[in-house]
Parts: sequence; structure tokens; C-alpha cells
Amino acid sequence: MLGLIDPAQGSAVIYNAEREERLSARTRCNVGYVPQGNSLMSGTVRSNLLLGNPSATDEQMWKALHTAVADFVRELPLGLDTPCSEAGMGLSEGQAQRIAIARALLREKSVILMDEPTAALDVATEALLLERLSQYANHRTMIIVTHHPSAAELCDAVVRVD
Repeated sequence: MLGLIDPAQGSAVIYNAEREERLSARTRCNVGYVPQGNSLMSGTVRSNLLLGNPSATDEQMWKALHTAVADFVRELPLGLDTPCSEAGMGLSEGQAQRIAIARALLREKSVILMDEPTAALDVATEALLLERLSQYANHRTMIIVTHHPSAAELCDAVVRVD
């Protein structure tokens, strides 16, 4: 989906009512991607968010954090300027994942691809995140790779791979 490899058979395309494009490095810029597991860089919460959109304002960052159910950042001693490391030191796995989701939301792309975005979340946080993502996804294509039935229920179509 990110156009990193070509399919052995057939083709992989992204399309709308007017045209279709083969997935490639050229189309990758249209996708906001959230990988599975911790994907924070050494720096601060702010610097991690700015990787998604270098010109994002504090207001935009707080909005993305809220959508990603990462309002806990407001309670951190330094807020957006709280240091974090590649290993997410000082944050739980679920907190780091929600910051990574907020970073992807800041990219404001027409397609968002998330790999197991709720794997490290408790049931209540997962439900709230899925509710907020369903509102965010209005007029966007959201692709969720998941083992969680609750996340799959958010989707208009489900492809099961055995």
C-alpha cells in the first residue's frame, strides 16, 4: 500500500472516480502511515508531532492529540516539550502509539494506513479512539490492519487474511 514493493502478480492501485494510479514512491506522499508498535524519535513530543507537519501550530497539535486520545500530554510536566526517546522512555506503549497516531493525523492526507493502532490500549481508550477516528475519517480513506474486531467494525469493508 505504501508502494515499497511491487506485487508478484496483478497490480496495486489507488483510485477515485476520475482516475487510478499504480502504487509507488510517487503516490506514497498521499498516505499517512502509523506503523505497529512504538515509532517515536528521540526529542520531544512536539518534535515528534512536527515530523508529521513541520508548520503545525500548537492548536493543530492539541487537536490531533485530542483526536488520538492523547490528551494526557497536557498533564505531563512539560506538555508538548516533554522529552521522549526512540524507546518511548517515560511513556507507556499505548501513549507512544497515540502520539504516533496524532503525528499521522497532522499530515492531513487523504488516506491513512494504521497497523494495529489499538493493540496497546485498554478497552475504554480503544473505544474512544475508534469513535474519534471515525469522525476524523469523514471524506478520507482509512485502512486499519488489526486483529481487534472492534477496530474492524469501524470499517465499511473488511478483508480477512487467513
